[in-house]
This record gives sequence, structure tokens and C-alpha cells, in this order.
Amino acid sequence: MPDSACSSLPAAAVTADWLLDTLPSGLVVLDEEGRIRRLNQQAATWWGLPAGQLVGQRIVDAPAATLPPELHAALRQLPQQAPTASATYFLPRHHQWVTLVSQRQPAHCVIHWQPVAPPARELAAQPAEATFSANLAAHQAFFHAIDEGFCVIEMLFDHQNRPFDYRFLSTNPVFERQTGLQNVVGRCVSELAPALEQHWFDTYGHVALTGEPLRFEQRAAELHRWFNVLAFRVGEPAQRYVAVLFRDDTARKRAEDALRQSEEHFRVVANLVPDLLWTNAPQGATDWCNQRWLEYTGQTLEEVLGYGWTNVIHPDDREQSHRQFQAAVDAGRPLHLEHRIRSASGEYRWFQVRVMPFTQQQGQILQWVGAATDVHERRLVAEAIAEHKLQLERQVAERTQDLKESQELLRSVFEASVNSVTVLKAVRDAQHEIIDFEYVLSNQISRLYNNGANDPGTSYTSVHPGIRQTVLFQRFQEVVESGQRVDVELFYGHEDINQWFRIIAVKLQDGLVVMAENITDRRTYEQEQAYSLQLLQQAEEVSLMGSWEYHLADQRMQWSAGMHRLYHRAPGNDPVTPLIYLKYAVPESYAAAEKLVEQLLAGSTGLDETLRLRLHGGEKTVRVKAILVADAEGRPARLVGMDVDISERQQLEQENLRLRLTQQQGLFAAVQQAREVERRRVAEGLHNGVGQILYATKLRLEQLSPHISHLTPDAAVAYRESSQLLGEAIRQIRDLSHELVPHILESFGLSTAFLDICHKLSSPRLRLDCRSMLADAQHKLSGALQLALYRMAQELAQNIVKHAQGATQALVWLEATAEEVLLRAEDNGGGFITDPTQSTGLGLRSIRNQVALLGGTMTVGVSEQGGARVQLHIPLTGLPIL
Repeated sequence: MPDSACSSLPAAAVTADWLLDTLPSGLVVLDEEGRIRRLNQQAATWWGLPAGQLVGQRIVDAPAATLPPELHAALRQLPQQAPTASATYFLPRHHQWVTLVSQRQPAHCVIHWQPVAPPARELAAQPAEATFSANLAAHQAFFHAIDEGFCVIEMLFDHQNRPFDYRFLSTNPVFERQTGLQNVVGRCVSELAPALEQHWFDTYGHVALTGEPLRFEQRAAELHRWFNVLAFRVGEPAQRYVAVLFRDDTARKRAEDALRQSEEHFRVVANLVPDLLWTNAPQGATDWCNQRWLEYTGQTLEEVLGYGWTNVIHPDDREQSHRQFQAAVDAGRPLHLEHRIRSASGEYRWFQVRVMPFTQQQGQILQWVGAATDVHERRLVAEAIAEHKLQLERQVAERTQDLKESQELLRSVFEASVNSVTVLKAVRDAQHEIIDFEYVLSNQISRLYNNGANDPGTSYTSVHPGIRQTVLFQRFQEVVESGQRVDVELFYGHEDINQWFRIIAVKLQDGLVVMAENITDRRTYEQEQAYSLQLLQQAEEVSLMGSWEYHLADQRMQWSAGMHRLYHRAPGNDPVTPLIYLKYAVPESYAAAEKLVEQLLAGSTGLDETLRLRLHGGEKTVRVKAILVADAEGRPARLVGMDVDISERQQLEQENLRLRLTQQQGLFAAVQQAREVERRRVAEGLHNGVGQILYATKLRLEQLSPHISHLTPDAAVAYRESSQLLGEAIRQIRDLSHELVPHILESFGLSTAFLDICHKLSSPRLRLDCRSMLADAQHKLSGALQLALYRMAQELAQNIVKHAQGATQALVWLEATAEEVLLRAEDNGGGFITDPTQSTGLGLRSIRNQVALLGGTMTVGVSEQGGARVQLHIPLTGLPIL
């Protein structure tokens, strides 16, 4: 509290502090309706009932309990009576005499029970001053017995009735310990503490003048102490006596300051740690969380308070976590659990949660403190370990079962083997040298090979006497003596066996286990494969090709003799690698060579590339193909490929393509010429035939003009309309004949004819922008190509005029480079209503066919203005006719 903090409270409120339950007198506070608002412990004890049972009841309805009838009756009448003078009553249960005094205020009534000595008639006759002295003596006896400081002071006022000093009249023994002042009785405080603050005089002066008790906490800088003070007037008002009951709270204030600093330090540290921290009220509602919680969850502090923390718990964990937390709060025990908490990004992570209660010495819980530590990785590891442990347990169980069946299984495998398996025991002479072996165990295949002659105990050399003529008997001896495993392939030509075998022998105690695999078929296959390889090499020589293998494991590449001939490399040179394709590739094929090398190194399947290579002073076109071959376990092992010289075939294909292009261009020229001849014939027919007839008809009709005045009005109108229609027909016939035979193209060239298209078709509603950017390329274009470009531009412009709904602007541009001619048409209309690639109209279909004959491409789409766009690309290379 600030140094000047001071509150003025009524007497009833004074009894609500720490003094209320320590005073030997009883206090009862009633509200304006006569209900008991508060009573101290002494009043409850004398009443004979717990305070909680009395608070809230109307005093007229409260039970008497241990109160004598006359006192109970007096209490019930107090709400309806005016303030009463003191009356004395005897409490038989407690053997105590008390005085009952009430004081009514606007909002409440205060009842004071004061313990007194047995009443004596002579005391009633004493003057008021003597009564005060007796009461003061009784109070002093009480205040001498308590641990709080107590004194009675006389306030001193100046002539303007302002307090400026006070004199000590009496003190209790604790006074000196609480204040540090000694020998104060009869002395003024200005003498003892000259620098005492003025607010002390003002506060005590207010109590002396008004009689209003004050309870406050104040610092006395002069004494370097904090005091919790209760000041109330005693004696007659004119005496200006004030009783002061106080307690030195310096230690508490320092503890509060230390606690506040500690709390501030805790807040700073709590916001720095990586854990999520929070506190809960005694009933469990969250009232604080650290900054880490807010940053991780994305919640605000308002969203966390109360039980808002449950909103970020995983839905599968939320109900159980809340239930366990509430159970821990209800039982007052610590809580340990793990659940998932959602981050601000929406990710759920596992946290270990610990919540501990913080209690008083009496065991009452003041607060709960919680912390959540991120254990997501540890949880995942633990789950993985648990799963691994479970798998191990299953494996142990399975292996235990396997062990039970091991003998039967071993016997089954032993007998089911497709190879001969034999267990032999060494037979030694007196010098401990191995002279023979005897059978211990044989499987069914072994017995089949030996016609059942290899029973246990039978001599091995008696069954296979020819073994001594091979190196095998000596190798068996070495296996037993050295323990080194032997694995050999040999042809056994004794005992009419005459087959190839793979023999594997390993030591077993003083003997060995021998496995014999019949590999006659494999050896035969290898011989046939060698023969096939020889045929392949011969085929490579004939067909100008080579084969190779690339082993993925050790990145080793092997070439056949045909590959060395194809690349003009002598065998035995530096080892070949896939990078050799980069060495020989011409610049145009370098990208394809890089792709081929990448596919080879990666072991890609379906490899097929064609490269131009510079070999032995010339260039060759080589096609490289390969397939991926797996090993016995199905894993990619090697690439088997073939390089074929296709230079001659490619030349033939190019010549064939050139021939087809020549034929195609000849066809286009013939079609173009036939079309133009037909157009010219139709134009001449229109102009010289239909046009002349219409013109003659118009002349004959004009001969009637002198007689028009003799015609009826309707006939006159019909005459004028007929004359206009004939004129329009003649004009259209003339325009159509000019379009069919573009004389402007023949007279002025493609650029002028191209611009004339837009000049004729433009209108106020639709403005056509035609641009010809041929520059010096126009003279390089043949007449047939110029005529084709003119006709296609004319068709595109007419399509815009006829079909571009709502269009106000359009462009038709013609550009030429050394490689191609670009014809582009765009408008800002509604675009294509249907898919233009599926159009059945004659216009676009005719253009598409012409472009195809010219070896070009046609693309359609949407212009930048949202209308239709058509682009034609006509190549200028590889077209001999054009």
C-alpha cells in the first residue's frame, strides 16, 4: 500500500480484520433487515453455535443455544429498539458476566458484548470518569496479555483545532518491541520522533474528534517500520483520548516485497523456459500461463483462462485429461499424465504434464502449478521401442515354437533338398591320419545316387572308390584338419556316374558335411551359351553392330569385339565407361548423349537413344538400345545393350522423306493451280456472262425513265427499287470476280494485296488492322506461296467479319523470317463457341488442309482480349517447290 493509504471504516467493518477473532469481547453486526452479517469467534463461543450456522439468519429467528433467556430476548428486540445503554448479563455456561451495548447506523447495527467483573451496586454510583477508568483498566488488562502493541494517547490541537502532537498516557509491554521507543508514558511523540509524518496526527485527530474508528496500514519513515493500526476513541469526547492497537508489519511488508520480486522473477524465468507453464486457482480454473504456451498454441490469455486450455488438447485425449485433472484437484493430489497439444500450425505433439498443489502449513491448497514438457520425439521412440519389444516377444514366441519343431523341420529340409547331403565321420589310423570316411547320415537324394549303399557306418571309399583318383579325397582331408570350407566344381567320371558336380564341404566335429549339386545341365547350358556368343560375335561383324554389358554394382562396362570394331578401338586400351558417348558425340547430339549416360548410370530400363558420333575421321549415326536384367533375387543387376550403325539406313530415310516432301509440294502446287484456274473461269463467267446480262438489263430498264411520270406511284417505287437492286447485283458481281482473281496481287505484290484485304472488309462497326512485315523476305517467296498466304489471310479476315460476334477490333498480321512465315489473326469478340479443332466449317478446314500440304502447323486459341486467335507457321526450309 502507498505510505498515505488510509481507509475509514465503520465499527462493524473493523471487526472483519485480524483483530476481530482475537478480541476477548464479542461483536455481532446486523444489516438493515436484522440479519446477522458477521460475528467474531468470541461472540459465537458465548452463543454456543458455529459462526457459519448463525450468519445469514434473522436475529429474531436465531436459536438461543447456550444464551440465557433474558439475553436471548434482549438480542431479539434490538432491531426494533433505539440504541440502548449497557446492560449486564450472566452467561452460566461460561461463568462470565458481560455487558450488552448496541449502536445503530443507517445500514447496520453493531452489538458489543464486553466481559466485566461481577456487578456491584457501588459502582453504579461512581461518576463517569471513574467508570471510564475502570473500563480502561479492564481493557489494559486485556491488551497487556496480547502480542500486539497498545497505547492510549491524548491528542493535542492548536487554536484552530488542528492536531499537531500527541502525548502517551499508557502502553502495554509489547509497545516498546513493536516501535523501538522507550519510556514514552507522559512524553510527546514530537520529542521521541521529531520527523514523524503529519498524516499520523491527522488520522488520530480525526478519530479523537469524530469518534469514528479507523483501521489502516501505514509506514513510519522515522521509525523505519510499517504498522497495521486500529485506532478508536476512548473516554469522553472532550478528553481527546485515542486507543491505538497496532502490529509491526515490517517483516511482512518486506516479505511481500520479496514475494512480489520473486513472482516477477518467476514470470521472467517462466517466459524463458521452453516448457509450457501455468497456474490454477484452488478449484482448478487456470488463471495464468507463460508466453511459451501462447506462442506454441496460438491462444490468447483470455482463451486460456478458466478451462480454455482443453480446447487445444487432442480430441482423443481431451475428455480423459480433463477428468483426471479434476479428480486430482478434488483429491488434492499431484497429477502426472501425457497427452497431445495442438500447436498454432495445427500439429499435435505429445507433452508430459505435471501439476503440483502449493499449500499452506495447515495443508490448505493456495494454488496449482503445472508444467508441460515436449516429449514428442521421446514418445515416438518409446512407441517404436514398445512396438519393437512386442515384435521381439512375438519373434521369441515364434522361435520357441520353431525350436520345438526344429528337429522335424531339419529332417524335412534335409530330406527335401534337391541336392545330395551327406554327413561323414573321419576314419583315422594309429598315427591319427585320415585314411577314410564313413557315412553317418544321408538324405534321400544321396541314397538314390548310391543305390542305397550308403547306410550309416559304411565306408565312403567303398561306395566311391574312384574318389581317390581325384583331388576331392585330399580336399576332404584338408577341410577336417584345417576347418577351411571347400567349394569346387568337377567332373566325376567313375562308378558310371559321368556327370558334373558342385561339391561344398564344411567341417563338423571330426568329420564333415558334404553337399553335392548336380550341375551337368548348367555346364551344358554354359557351353551352349559360349557357342551362342561366338555366333553373336560373327553376327556383329556382318551387321555393323556391337553388344555390351554394364554392371550396376561395380559400374563396370564390358564391350564385345563388335563394339571395338564399331568405335575403332583396339581391345586392351583404357577401360570403357558410359562417358565414352560424350567423348564421341557431335555438338548436336551432346544433349542426347548426356541423357543416355544418365540413364545408364541410373540403371534405367527401356533405354533407346540415337546419336550422331564422330568416329575415325567421319560421322556415324548409332542407335543405342538396352534392357535391364535382374539377378536371382529379382534385383536390378546389369544392363545388356547393343549399338547399331544406322548411318546408311538414316540416309535412305532422309532421301525418302525428301522425295515425299517433293511429291507433297508438287501436289500442293497442282491443287493451288487448279483452284486458281477454276477461280479465274468462274470470275470470267460472272464478269462477262452474268455481269454483262445484268448490265444490259439495267440499260434497258433505264430506257423507261422518261416514262416514269406516267406510271402509278407503286409502279414508280418498284421501278426505282429494281434499278437499285440491279446496281447492287452488278457491284457485287464485280467485287466477287475481283476476289476470285486477285489482280492487285499480280500487279502490286503480296504486301499491298494483304493490306487491301482489311481496307475492303473494315467497317465502322469492326476495324481490321492488317500489317505486312515481310521486309526483304517477300522476293524470296514463290508466287504459289504468296498466293496461298493471300488466300488464307483473305479467308481468316472474312471469318472474323462473319463470325466474330460483338468484335470491334481485329488484326491480321503477316511476318517472315529466314526460317518461316507467320500468319496471325486475332479479334476481341466472343471467341470460339465450339472446339475449333472439331469444326466442320469449310473455312478453317480448308486452311488446315493447305497448311498441312505446306508442312506447317496451325494453332487456335484465345486472344489476349478474350476473342479468337489463329496462328499459321509455314516453314521456308525443306520446301523445294516453294
